[in-house]
Amino acid sequence: MTAEGSQQQPQGSHTPGRSRSSRRRMIGVGVAAVAAIGLVLGYQQLQTTEGPTSAAASTTQSSSASPAADGSPTDGARPSVAARSSAATVGQAPSARTSQSAPASPSAPAGPSKSASATSAGGASTDTTVMADTTGPVYGDTANGLVTYTVEVMPALRDQLQPLLAVTDEVFGDGARGWTARGGRALQRVAEPDQAQIRIILASPQQVDDYCGDAGLDTSGLYSCWDGAHTMLNSDRWFHATAEFTDLAVYREYLVNHEFGHGLGYDHEYCPGPDEVAPVMQQQSISLQGCRSNGWPYPA
Repeated sequence: MTAEGSQQQPQGSHTPGRSRSSRRRMIGVGVAAVAAIGLVLGYQQLQTTEGPTSAAASTTQSSSASPAADGSPTDGARPSVAARSSAATVGQAPSARTSQSAPASPSAPAGPSKSASATSAGGASTDTTVMADTTGPVYGDTANGLVTYTVEVMPALRDQLQPLLAVTDEVFGDGARGWTARGGRALQRVAEPDQAQIRIILASPQQVDDYCGDAGLDTSGLYSCWDGAHTMLNSDRWFHATAEFTDLAVYREYLVNHEFGHGLGYDHEYCPGPDEVAPVMQQQSISLQGCRSNGWPYPA
C-alpha cells in the first residue's frame, strides 16, 4: 500500500551496477531530445506569429477603394466626389437648402489652357478644347453673388459646341426653374478659362475618365463628373441619354444642371417617393428609383 500522492517504484526502473559511461550516454540522449523538442516548438511559434501577419499585409496591399463620381453603379457604397462642398443638405428640396455662397476660385488645373487661334466652329481654340469665345449675358441677380463659367468641347466634338451652348443658355437663363431662381447666385459665361470658376467641357468617355481619374474618381466610361474645376460631360450620355429617359432634351437639361449643381456646392439627393418628381441632384443616370425624370433645380 502507498499513501495518496506517493508513487510505488516500478520494477526495472533502476538497474544497480550500470556503468558511469552508460549513464553519460543516457544523459546525452536526453539533452539532444530536449533540444530537438525546443526547435520544433520554436518553429511552430514562428509560424503562428508570422503567418496571419503576412496574410493580413497581403490582403491590405491587394485591396483598394476608389471614390465614385456621379452615376457610379455602386452609389451608396462609395463616397461622392470629395471636392464637392456640403452647402446642400441631402434629401431636401433646393428651396430648403442652406444659402449658396460663391465657390472659391479653383487653382489652375492640369488641363486645357487658352490659345488665341480661332476655329471654323465659331469658338476659340484651346490646347485641347474648343470653346465659346464670347462673354454671355448675366443671368440672375448679382446681389446674390456671381459665378462665372466657360462652355467647351473637345476638338472631335466641335460640332456640338453650339448645341451645348444652346442648352446652357436655356437652363441658366430660366429664372423660374434654374439655379438663379429663389435667391440663387447670378451666372455668366466668360471667354477666358482663367476667369471661370467652373469649366463645362463635353468630352469622350475616355477623356472624361482621364480627367475624373486624375481627381481619384471612377466614371467607368459611362458617367460624368465634377472634379473640383471641370464639369466633365460624357458624350455618350449627351448623345444617347439612358434607357429610362425617353426625351433627350430633358436628359441634357438634367445632365448640365446636375453636374453644374455640384460646382455650386450641392450634393446628391434621392427620390422622395414613387411617382414623385426626381430632384435634379438625384443620380438619375443610374436609376430614377421610381421617380419621374426631371432636369430642373426648381421644377414647375
